[in-house]
Amino acid sequence: MAVADDPNTGVGDYAPGNGETINSSGSYVVTEGQSGPNITPILDAGSLTSPDGDGFFYGDAPLVPTFSFSFLANTVNFELATAYGVNKATINQARLEVINGVVGQTYSQLLTFTDGDVSPGFLLNPSVGTSSPIEYLLFIDDTPITEGVALPWGSLNPGMNTKSLKIGGIVESEVANKVSGTYQSTITVTITNPN
Repeated sequence: MAVADDPNTGVGDYAPGNGETINSSGSYVVTEGQSGPNITPILDAGSLTSPDGDGFFYGDAPLVPTFSFSFLANTVNFELATAYGVNKATINQARLEVINGVVGQTYSQLLTFTDGDVSPGFLLNPSVGTSSPIEYLLFIDDTPITEGVALPWGSLNPGMNTKSLKIGGIVESEVANKVSGTYQSTITVTITNPN
């Protein structure tokens, strides 16, 4: 350990970097480290130590992963015919970002989709008038979504993760009996930690 004899003495005064050692501005003192069960070891930054109690973080506390969900587009339009029967129309991209995640570690979240209607299932409601709604099915990639039931999204890596949001299951004969016009639905997604 270096001990200075003047508060204005810097590290470069002892060892200017050319292999020379200058002792005129202070002196070097040999210290012997202690060891034993009550000694706090030198740890990597963010490590937790607890020699005699609950412990404390050495350096900065590790960052906790957080999650941010969004759709690629806030509003989308599609033709009903593209989602008739077994056809599925990709209408958006679901995006789930893992912020402060650890590289090499995967995460999971639960997503709950709702459309604000009191009836079970997803409905397209007329934007004008009081015509009856059009029922549809919603999918994340090819996995069916049940309204109000949490759907797991696992194997999330740090950074942005994406899946396709699809619509399908529209009955063509029922659409033919509806009033023509624009129909709409607002999807709300709630994300929760599975633990």
